[in-house]
Amino acid sequence: MVNPTVLLTTATAVLLAGLASVPLRAAPGTDRWSTLAPVVFEHLSPAERDFPSPVVMSVAQDGDGFMWFGSQAGLGRWDGYQMRNFYFDANDPHSLPGDFIQTLHVDRQGRLWVGTSIDGLARYDRQNERFVRVAAGVLSSPAVYAIASDRDGGLWVGTAAGLDYVDAAGQVHHHRRPDTAPGGQRANQIRALLLDRDGVLWIGSDAGLARRAVAGNRIDKVDDIAGVGDAVLSLSQNPQGGVVFGTLRSGVGFAATDAATAGARLLSLADQGRRQAMVLSLTETVPGQWWAGTYGDGVIEFDAAGIQRRITHRPAVAVSLASDRVAALWRDRSGLVWVANERGVDTHDPRNRTFSTIFDGVGLPEISASAFMTDQSGRLWVALADQGIDLIAPDATRRAGLRPDPLRPDTALPGSLILALTEAEPNEAWIGTLAGLYHTSGRGSRVRRVPLPHHEPLPRIGSILQRDGDLWLGTPGGLLRYDPRAATVRAYRQGP
Repeated sequence: MVNPTVLLTTATAVLLAGLASVPLRAAPGTDRWSTLAPVVFEHLSPAERDFPSPVVMSVAQDGDGFMWFGSQAGLGRWDGYQMRNFYFDANDPHSLPGDFIQTLHVDRQGRLWVGTSIDGLARYDRQNERFVRVAAGVLSSPAVYAIASDRDGGLWVGTAAGLDYVDAAGQVHHHRRPDTAPGGQRANQIRALLLDRDGVLWIGSDAGLARRAVAGNRIDKVDDIAGVGDAVLSLSQNPQGGVVFGTLRSGVGFAATDAATAGARLLSLADQGRRQAMVLSLTETVPGQWWAGTYGDGVIEFDAAGIQRRITHRPAVAVSLASDRVAALWRDRSGLVWVANERGVDTHDPRNRTFSTIFDGVGLPEISASAFMTDQSGRLWVALADQGIDLIAPDATRRAGLRPDPLRPDTALPGSLILALTEAEPNEAWIGTLAGLYHTSGRGSRVRRVPLPHHEPLPRIGSILQRDGDLWLGTPGGLLRYDPRAATVRAYRQGP
């Protein structure tokens, strides 16, 4: 591989010149760069930022603007500069009730609530910087998986054994569903809660999706149109009304406000040959567009029509997602998206669309771009240094146009740096390399070496200009004028 730093000046100059002189023609309504470029993240490294544990299970922003990270070994508070950690202390009744943090919730007063995996619930007292515990023995189960707050100062708590309500006075009321209810005991294994703007409580459990109306205690199960009684693991408010929900093995779904009678619509997150993703978290990143945080499949971006793209960890790309095991997503008040995963926390700004950077090639983990060309049909030809050429169509379809093969020196690119591209006949290219001149055919699917009738038949060609059928070639030994029709070369050198 060629050192990318060697290419910086050349590639930048070629890119700016190419973009300034030749407009890229994308298909109407298609931004091919946002499709091809990876989503860029900034990483909060657990080692550098002193996380209590690298495995972060939940994220929340409190009323003061602090970011809180619940991990498998304690709770961290991030102020933008440094982390302060909180842990369970058997000798301190005002410490965390346990260190394995399952969920975090900020109520309408801006207070932080902490749900643990086996040690119950606690509220952070920010005035005294301590925790006020809710006695684990009074909850249906000390395993707290979900929390939602209402306008009255009360708290809905989803546990492994039923739904509880903690009123403003701290009294706990149980709303366990009878075993004869739809879903049986699985309906009491609560995984997600959401109180929507209309006051409807949405409940995700191992038995599926249910809702509790504002008036009365009745809880109705919501059937999806496929009739799959799958576990619902995550919920997000839909600004259009109702909710978006994530499942264990059936993708995501959209449920309207009247879902108890109208049902819900499922949206598969499995491409052909892929299994369905386990959706642990959901957030709307920009209006009408959601991210699904999955266990093992990274982040899946989707809208009401279907999948937009998959966002995954790419080992060769330092700014990619740190881990594909994503436990939680959170969009803060500034619009920044926080992604909790098994390697800490990543952040992404959806509004930062000034530049799109493509880091890899088709079948290549990383690339250095050394030359560009747009052909008559609007395809962008990208020279990948010594790794060949990729072709990007206006509709963002991308393919490996040409790759080097030292065993076919006359009919394949050399394994050396490509320095220049210019269109030959429509949709074909002249290619200048460190090892001579090449010409394509078959709309860029084939290539042949073009030895020059010159004392140096395979010169280093750093630039190409086509004028009136002739090629002007810039080489270290001077300027060459090549006539492909007559197969003649005339050399021009500095000096008398």
